Amino acid sequence: MSVQGCPLFKEPRLQSPYRFFDDNGTYRYVESQSVKLDTATGAKVNDDDVVSTVGFENQHATLNRDLISKPFDNENKPVLQIVGFRKIEYFVHHYSVGTPALVTPSDLEQYTHSRRSFSALYQALTAKRKLALAWGSTRKNQAPTSYYLVPTAASLGYSTSIEPYPEGLALIPLPFKDDVRCLPGYLLQMEPSAPIFPNQIEDLVTEIIDIFKPLPNPQIEWYFKVLEDHLLQREVDYDPQVPLEIQKQQMVNKQDQLKKKCMELRNRLGNSKKLSLLVAAVRAELNRMDNFQQLNVEPTREDKKAMLLTDDIVLKAYKLGQLNDFTSDQLKVYVNSKANLIPKAKTKKEMLENITDYLDRTVG
Repeated sequence: MSVQGCPLFKEPRLQSPYRFFDDNGTYRYVESQSVKLDTATGAKVNDDDVVSTVGFENQHATLNRDLISKPFDNENKPVLQIVGFRKIEYFVHHYSVGTPALVTPSDLEQYTHSRRSFSALYQALTAKRKLALAWGSTRKNQAPTSYYLVPTAASLGYSTSIEPYPEGLALIPLPFKDDVRCLPGYLLQMEPSAPIFPNQIEDLVTEIIDIFKPLPNPQIEWYFKVLEDHLLQREVDYDPQVPLEIQKQQMVNKQDQLKKKCMELRNRLGNSKKLSLLVAAVRAELNRMDNFQQLNVEPTREDKKAMLLTDDIVLKAYKLGQLNDFTSDQLKVYVNSKANLIPKAKTKKEMLENITDYLDRTVG
């Protein structure tokens, strides 16, 4: 129970120890003082010479207290101040935390030399392939943060889905303070991952790769054999009665390891009765499947495609009402032969109607 926020029961807590020195039996409090030293030489550095900077790898941008507090002044908001420059190669797209804005000069606001200053900054950044690091706020009710001012010149590799994209300076917000957060607690207390079992497929593939030995190329082997005989001045006996191409093929066959393997397999099939019966059964099954497919093929009406329509044939079919029996190709050829008499059509139905109208006019 408590009254006005004051607890009735207090627990004693261990306070931080204070530093004293013994002055002839009297303990006196020791005042502490911090001293700034140079890390390289150990010499004492004056407080007036100490400045605050923002580090970007091996580069540092000065950021003093006046510069930090200036954007907080509502009278000066919105305001941006350039604090440094970097090479554009250091810009990483996925570090941006918001939608970029396009910065352009303004002749409507009461700024001094807005267009000239903007043009000079844009040309300098483009020529030197650099970007500017800015600090400040773009709205009055916004806390200050850091931005990149990136020139949108196509020569620097800046591209978007909008074509053509206007040239200017893209104001890209960067992570700052609350934007940079650590992982939540529930993600830090994760259950141990399941044990990873060895992949049996990788072991199997490794064994296959170790066993695999590529066969030599017989054509290349033959050319190297000829070159070797020429360099070593070997005498190769050729049979004048056998053509040179046949002797070349015989030499290639001797060096063709794949063909030797196939011949060994063929001889093995011929010597083994069980394998011969199995191959015969497979061949019979394949022949049965091929015959079944041939029997199921529908006969094509090649007679219609080959037959050209004449006036007598068309007139006879017209009187018997059998014009629909002709194919579209036959009707198209017949219509093209009557270019000035029968209008052309795209479908078979339209061609039949045009031919019927033509015959009604001429015959009927």
